[in-house]
Amino acid sequence: SEVDFREEAAAKGMDSGAFLWACGRCDSEARSFVEAWWGRLQSSSSVGDAAAPDAAGQEVLRHARVAYGRDLLVRQSRCGSVARFSFAELCQSPLAAEDFSALCVAFPYIILEGVPHLRGADGANEVRRLTLFLDCCYEHGSLLVASFVAEGPEGVMDMSAVADVGAGGGRSLQEVAFAVSRATSRLREMQTQ
Repeated sequence: SEVDFREEAAAKGMDSGAFLWACGRCDSEARSFVEAWWGRLQSSSSVGDAAAPDAAGQEVLRHARVAYGRDLLVRQSRCGSVARFSFAELCQSPLAAEDFSALCVAFPYIILEGVPHLRGADGANEVRRLTLFLDCCYEHGSLLVASFVAEGPEGVMDMSAVADVGAGGGRSLQEVAFAVSRATSRLREMQTQ
């Protein structure tokens, strides 16, 4: 079929609600959205956790093991199944695919706050990290909850950001274009699951 039913469902507002589009970084709607999901995921993931009634809404900072024996300080639920990151913490830090994979294995639920429009030459590294992170979430079946400044998946990453500085890492522009296209498709799919 030539009809992409995922795009059609998203356009009609029939998505799962795990992504909030067209929100500003400091927007109260985005904060409310993230806090609501934070509470929902903690209560559903802490069933049988004796500490859960006293800990509703609380987060703790704990180290999580990532690649190559390193640890990363992560805001997480008391039960340890929900991780929460700002875009800067995840995509502006020196993290690689192996790190993102380890996080997806450790945390079945991940909240990512404030994903900006990734445009211009300064966004090339962030584009690369975000595509790697989305690939890992998709491949591990992690539930991703995220707030985006863009109005939809197509507006998150701009390929001109990569074209201005080159692909880097031994990758061609064609490979990077494919990675961004794949990430955009996966965002559409993950929002309608």
